[in-house]
Amino acid sequence: MAALDTALADLTSRLTVEQIAPLRPLILENNDIVMKEMERRGPPPFDPQILAALGDGITVSDYRPGQVIIRKDSGEAVFYIQKGRVKLTAASKLGKQAVIGVLGQAAFLAKHA
Repeated sequence: MAALDTALADLTSRLTVEQIAPLRPLILENNDIVMKEMERRGPPPFDPQILAALGDGITVSDYRPGQVIIRKDSGEAVFYIQKGRVKLTAASKLGKQAVIGVLGQAAFLAKHA
C-alpha cells in the first residue's frame, strides 16, 4: 500500500490536474479493490515473539475446548489468542450461563482485578 502511495505521489507530481482527472475513477476503483482484499484477509497475525521480548510474566498455555481460562475472582492478566476461539460467558444470579461474545484468532482478552 505504501509503495502504491509513493508511486501515485510521484506520478501526480509530474502530471497536471487535467491529466489526473480522467484517472480518478480508476484510482478510486483500485482503492476499493485493495480495501476489500485487506478486509477479506483479516488483520495481520500478531507475532508472539513480541510478547516473549517483554520478559518475565509471559507464558504460553494451551487450553482444551470447554476449559475455563479465567474466572471473576482471578487476578489481572492479558491473553493473546494465537489460534482457536474463546467463548465469553456471564452467569446470572440464578447461575444460568449466557454467551456474551466469541473472540477469535489474533484477539486480545484482558482481565482486571
